Amino acid sequence: MSMTVIIGFSIISAALIVLIKQYKPEFAVPLSVIATAIVLILTIVQSTDIITLIDQMTSQTSIDKGSIKLLIKALGICYITQLAADTCKDSGETSLASRVELAGKITVAVMSLPLITNVLDIIAKLLQ
Repeated sequence: MSMTVIIGFSIISAALIVLIKQYKPEFAVPLSVIATAIVLILTIVQSTDIITLIDQMTSQTSIDKGSIKLLIKALGICYITQLAADTCKDSGETSLASRVELAGKITVAVMSLPLITNVLDIIAKLLQ
């Protein structure tokens, strides 16, 4: 699956959504959510090669695999949060979109605490 397929699907979906919004606006948001989910799935399928490569690279080094997994999860949360917030904005719910973004930021911050602790431990050891 190439990026051109994802781009082509996105452009066609956007055109259909704009067209449907003119005649049946109540179908525009659900169609947008479905198109977004399909693009997300296609992107995840495409990114499995990258995750495999990162896994191979970490197994050849002394980098903690748990930290890499945590970073990938945090990145996934960021993407999903952005998609949810954009969907809320498209629906006219800007206040809800702001709360979704805040929840995503807090979740990633909480998830990052072990990484921050590890970095501080490394700095403390270097300073001794």
